[in-house]
Amino acid sequence: MDRYMYGVGIAVLRPLLLMLICIGPHQAVALATQAALDTAIEQHMAPYAEFKHIQISNYTSDQTNIGSITAMVQDTKGFLWVGGENGLARYDGHNVLLYRADNHNSIAGNYVQSLAVDERYVWVATVTGISRFDLNSGVFTNISSATNTLPSNDVTSITRYKNWIFAGTTEGLSVLDADTLKQQTPAFIRKLPALIHIRYVYVYDDELWLGTSHLGLIRVNLLTDEVSYYSPDPKDPKAIAHQDVRGIYSPDGVHYWLASLGGGLILFDSIQKKFTQYAAHASADKPFVTNDVWGVFGDSKGYIWVGTDSAGLWRVNLKTQKIEGYIHDSSVPASIDSNKARLAFEDKDHNIWVGSFSGTLNYYYRGFDQIKHFRKRNRFHKGLNDNAILSIHPAQNGLYWVGTEGGLDLLDPHQGSVTSFSADTGATLKANPVLALETDSQGYLWVGTWGGGVQRYNPKNGQWLSLMNHPDPTKRISNAYIWALKDDGKGNLWVGTQKRGLFKLHLATGNIKHYPFNAMDAGGIVGEFVRDITLDKHGNVWVASLHGLSRYRPESDDFDITTHDPNNTNSLSSNQLIAITAHSNGDMWFASRSSGISVYSPSTKTYRHLSVKEGLPSPAVSCIVEDTLGDVWAGTPSGLVRISADFSQVHVYRQANGLAGSNYNRNACYVDPQGQVWAGSKEGLSIFEPVILEQTQKASHTVLSGLRINYSQAQANTYWQTQTQLPQALHYQQNSVSFEFSLNQFHLPQFNEYRYRLQGFDTAWQNINRGNSAIYTNLDPGQYTFEVKGKSANGQWGDTTTAIRFSINPPPWRQWWAYLLYASFITVAFAAYRNYMAVRARSLVYQQLSQQDQLTELPNRLALNHRIDDWLKAGKSFSVIIIDLDFFKKINDTYGHEAGDVILKAFAKIAQSEIRDCDLLGRWGGEEFLVLCDSSNLGTVKNIAERIQKNVAMQSFLYYHQTIELTISAGCAVRELEENFTELFHRADQALYFAKEGGRNCVMAA
Repeated sequence: MDRYMYGVGIAVLRPLLLMLICIGPHQAVALATQAALDTAIEQHMAPYAEFKHIQISNYTSDQTNIGSITAMVQDTKGFLWVGGENGLARYDGHNVLLYRADNHNSIAGNYVQSLAVDERYVWVATVTGISRFDLNSGVFTNISSATNTLPSNDVTSITRYKNWIFAGTTEGLSVLDADTLKQQTPAFIRKLPALIHIRYVYVYDDELWLGTSHLGLIRVNLLTDEVSYYSPDPKDPKAIAHQDVRGIYSPDGVHYWLASLGGGLILFDSIQKKFTQYAAHASADKPFVTNDVWGVFGDSKGYIWVGTDSAGLWRVNLKTQKIEGYIHDSSVPASIDSNKARLAFEDKDHNIWVGSFSGTLNYYYRGFDQIKHFRKRNRFHKGLNDNAILSIHPAQNGLYWVGTEGGLDLLDPHQGSVTSFSADTGATLKANPVLALETDSQGYLWVGTWGGGVQRYNPKNGQWLSLMNHPDPTKRISNAYIWALKDDGKGNLWVGTQKRGLFKLHLATGNIKHYPFNAMDAGGIVGEFVRDITLDKHGNVWVASLHGLSRYRPESDDFDITTHDPNNTNSLSSNQLIAITAHSNGDMWFASRSSGISVYSPSTKTYRHLSVKEGLPSPAVSCIVEDTLGDVWAGTPSGLVRISADFSQVHVYRQANGLAGSNYNRNACYVDPQGQVWAGSKEGLSIFEPVILEQTQKASHTVLSGLRINYSQAQANTYWQTQTQLPQALHYQQNSVSFEFSLNQFHLPQFNEYRYRLQGFDTAWQNINRGNSAIYTNLDPGQYTFEVKGKSANGQWGDTTTAIRFSINPPPWRQWWAYLLYASFITVAFAAYRNYMAVRARSLVYQQLSQQDQLTELPNRLALNHRIDDWLKAGKSFSVIIIDLDFFKKINDTYGHEAGDVILKAFAKIAQSEIRDCDLLGRWGGEEFLVLCDSSNLGTVKNIAERIQKNVAMQSFLYYHQTIELTISAGCAVRELEENFTELFHRADQALYFAKEGGRNCVMAA
C-alpha cells in the first residue's frame, strides 16, 4: 500500500491540488484540466477493454431513456433490472420492459435510487416510496410514509437481511418484514439519531453498515444491537476523512471500501479501526484522480470498481493494490461513453455493466480477457497500424512482426507495438499493405508489400533497401505486388508476385532468376498469380497459385505441375490455391479460394477433401497452420476453423467465442513456440491458447419473456416463468398467440439461436436464427404445448426445454352439450338436422380459416408450409421472397396497433396485386410476409420483389386523417438443387438482413 501511484502521481495531481487550495474540492474537480485526467489515464491505463453502448431508448415505445442510471441488479431468471431518474427497465438482450409510475401496476415513483433482489422479489427504492415486484405474479406492491412504514418517502437505498428489508431514507432507517411489509422495531433502531440522512445500506454477515450524508459511517451488530459511529475527527488521524458515505462494499468482512462525494475513495480496516483515504488533495493518505466518488462495487475476480462523478471508471486489484482507469474518449468509439461513470455491476456471467449519468449502459464482455486482442492503435491501446492483419512473422526476443493494411509493426504480445513503420512516416515502407514477411539467415527482414514491391530491412541499423528500384537490373524485382516470401535454407529467397510469377533471389550475390508463368521450356510455374510458398519436411519448395500447384525440382531447376482434374476425385479440389502448410505427419494441406481444403498424402499418393458439407463455414480458405497438438487452424471469411488431422473434428470460432474478428481473408495465421495461435482477421489480431476456445458455454435455461394474445401488448406478468400452464383456458376468439423468449445472455444476443414448436400444430421443430419470438394465428380449439430452447452466440444448445401448456376452448356450438342437443333435435325434426348440417358446415369453414390469416385474409404459415411441402415432394425448382415492413414497431408505438392492422391489410392488397397467379403470398408472422414464386429465374423473382417495394414506397397510407409512410425490405433466393427449405429460407433471410443493414427500403438477392 506504500508504493507510489495507485491512482495518479503527485505530479499529475499538482494542478488539482493548486485549485483545491484556491477554490475548494468540488470546483477544483469541475475545473481540473482534461490534461490532468489524460495524464492519469496514460500512466494508469487499465488493459484495453471494449465497451458496448446500450441505449434503453432504442427499446422503449416512446423512444425515451430512463435518465441517469442509478442502480442495477439481475434477478434469478437472468433479467437485468436497471433503475434511472425516469423509470425502471427490465432488459433481456433483445427487448426492454419499461415501468413508469403513471402506468397501471407499476413502480411508486419514476426516480429510482436503489434496487435489491432476492429469490422472489425485486425491491425498488424511489423518491416516492418502495415498490416490491413479485417475480411469480408480476404484481407491484407499493408502500410509502402514508402507511406509517417509512419515515420518509425519499428512499435512498435498500437491501435484504434474512426476512428483513432495510430501507434507508433521508429521514432515517426503516426495517420491514419482507413478506408482510409491516414495520419492525429492533432494539438498535432506538439508538440511531432522529432524522438521520442515510445514503447507503449494506449488510455483511450479521453486521449492518449505514453510509450517511453528514455523520460518516455507522456500524450495527445485528446480533447484539450494538451501534458504533465513525465520524470525521481532525484530532484523530485514524478517523474517517469525510462525513459523506454513499457507497459501501467489503470483499471479506474486514476491509470496507467506501465511496464519498467530496472525500474520494476510503478504505476502512474494521479490525484496526483505521481509515485510508484515496483522494485528489495534499492531505490524502494516497493520491487518487478525484475527490468525488459516486459508487463502489466488488466483483468475483478480485477487483473493486470505483465510479466517479466526472473522472471515469476505476478499478482496484485487491491482490496487487494496483489502480487502473477507463475514461471516455470520443475518438475511441469503444471507450466508456462518459466520464460520469457512476456505478458498476457484475452479472451472473461475470461481465461488467457500467451505468453513466448520460443514461447509457456500458457493457464490458470479459470473455475477451482470456484472449489477447490487438487492433488499430488508439490512446488506450498500444495496438497496430490497422485492424486488417495481412501477415505474421517471428522476430527476436519474443517479439513478432505483424503486417497490416496500414503498415508494419514490431509487436510485443504482452505490451503492444514497439516499433511501427508506414509509407506515411518517411523513407521506410514504399506501400502500407504488408502481405508477406520473411527473415533470412543473416537476420535481415524481407517485406513484401502491395504496391511497393520487395524491401529489405536491417533491424541492426534501421536501413531499408528496395529491390523494385535497385540500380542493377540483374538484382531488381520490378513487380510492385508481392504475395509470398520464403527462405529455403539453401541461400535463396523465393518471391511470389501478382501477375509476374515466381522469382528466386540468391542472397549472397543478390542475383535474381525469374520463373515465368507456364513457360515450361524455361522452367516456369503453373500460375502467374502466386499466393503462398512453403517447404515440406524434406526441404522441397511448394508454390501455390491461382492456376494450380508447382513443386520445385532443384536437379533440373524446374517444376512439377499439379492441377485440378474435374474427372478425377483423387486430385486437387480447385486450381485456385491460396495457402499451403506441411503437416508434421508428412501430409500437405492446400487451401483454395473456392473449394475448401485438399490434403495430399505423399505416402499413399491420395487426396482428401474438406468442404462446406463437412463443416467448413465457407468454401474460401485463406490461411492454414498446424498447432503443437497436430490440429490445423484454417481462416475463412466466415470464421476460424479448428480441424483434426483426420477430419473427425471440425469446430468453427468467431467473435462470439472471444476472437477479435470473424473475417479471415488473408494468409495471416501463425503458431508460436508456446503453442499459442495467432489469428489475423480484418477486425484485428487474436492470440490465444487453443484450450481457451474449447471452453464453450452451454446455453442457460431459456425463459419466456413475453406473451401476446390476439396481437395485444406484451404482458408484463411473468406467471408463466414459474408455472407450466396458463391459469385459464383461452376463449375461442383468442386464437392468435405469440411468445417472446430469451436466454438472458448479453454477449452478441443477436446471434443467439432458438428452436421452438407448438405441439398440436407444428409437425417439427422450427429454427430461428434472427429474432426471439414465435407467432401462431387462427389456432383451432384444443390442447397445445409450446416448447423452446436456445443456443447462445458462444455456446451449445441447452439441455433443457422450456414448455408451457395452454388450451383454447371451442366455441359454444362445438361444446359437448351442444352436440348432445343436436342429436336430440335430429330425432325430433328435420330442422334439427339442418342445424346439425350448419354446424358441420361451420366446422369446414374453420378448417379453411385455419390456413388463412385472420387479419389480412392471406394464407398463413400453415398454408405456406403446405405449398412448400407439395413443391418439395414434386422436386420443383422455386424461389422465395421474404418481406419485412420497415420500422413497423415504431408505427404501432406511434399510431397504435389498430393503425398497424390497417397498414398490414393495405400492404397485403398491394403485394397481392404485384405477384403472378402462379405465385403464393402469405403472412409468415408479425410484419414478415413470404412470397413463394413458381420460378427459378432470380432476375424474375427480384423484379417481383422490387415492384412490391417500389409500389409500397410510392403509397401514403391514411389513418384518421394521419398520413403514414411505409417502406419494406426484402430478400430473395432461388432454390438450389436438392436444397431443403430451411437452407433456402436461411439464404433469403441473410439477403433480407443485408437489405436492412444497407439502409432498408431495398431488395437484396442471395
